[in-house]
Amino acid sequence: MEQERENRRQRINRLKKAIVLLSTVAWMIPLVLCLVLFGVFFGNQNMLKHQNQVLEELLQTQKKLEERYDAIEERLASLEDRLLTVGEGAVEEVQTSGDSVISEGVTIEPSNQEREGKKRIYLTFDDGPSVYTGDILDVLKEYNVKATFFVNGKEGEWADEALKRIVDEGHTLGMHSYSHEYEQIYASVEDFAADYEMLHEHILYVTGYDSKVYRFPGGSSNRISKIDIREFGKYLADRGTTYYDWNISSKDASKVPLSVNAIVKNCTQDLDKLDDCMILCHDAKSKATTVEALPILIERIMEMEDVEFLPITENTPLIQHISLNEID
Repeated sequence: MEQERENRRQRINRLKKAIVLLSTVAWMIPLVLCLVLFGVFFGNQNMLKHQNQVLEELLQTQKKLEERYDAIEERLASLEDRLLTVGEGAVEEVQTSGDSVISEGVTIEPSNQEREGKKRIYLTFDDGPSVYTGDILDVLKEYNVKATFFVNGKEGEWADEALKRIVDEGHTLGMHSYSHEYEQIYASVEDFAADYEMLHEHILYVTGYDSKVYRFPGGSSNRISKIDIREFGKYLADRGTTYYDWNISSKDASKVPLSVNAIVKNCTQDLDKLDDCMILCHDAKSKATTVEALPILIERIMEMEDVEFLPITENTPLIQHISLNEID
């Protein structure tokens, strides 16, 4: 009997221990879950904070890269401006960052068209498309003027739409290299060819337009290229492509933005000296004053007698700093 009571006490004690254990576990589970959720929450908070820090650093890096790109773009544009040719037979040599840039006498081949006694004005815009391409096209449309755009290989829906509009509105779409990286483009004929083909195919794919006019970055008279520019000219000729320079510069490629009046003056002061006036302007996000000057420039030219605005075509006289015909 005594043994039975002892066994019962042991069973009761074990049951009590089991109940206590189960109660403890039941109490601990919510606590552990709370601690886990608490840790996950603050862990996610820390992770989000870290991600935000990384994103902010990436955005700052992107901004710095964009600023560096803009600085390089402006420097290259400034170099182009120094290639200004002041007329047939004129020679202008400039030292820029250790590179000598020379503008040789402009070669102007006779036009295939019969002369009608009119002065021909060719407005050309380099380096686009840009945020201002649409504004430039709006001005040209308002005055019913056709021009030529020498573009780079910029991609994106906005750039594609700009290229399509240039073609749709009857302007000439020319090539100005895909990358606009002088050292890369002029490293060899093979490198030049690769860049050319990339841009040509890009334009053809986006617009269906088979571009056949080209403007060398820096002009044909640039001294960045260690290879005779005529070698690149031969490559272009073999593909039925003609290159054009300029004989009047707006000088809007300068690093410091020019005033509207200065741009208009630069574009008009030598017009009376030439029958075929190839005017160099730039289509870039830093060239707001060029856009502002454009309607004034067009009106100023329209006030002259016997002038006409034309896009570059197969009948346009060759205006070149260095002529391919001078080879050998």
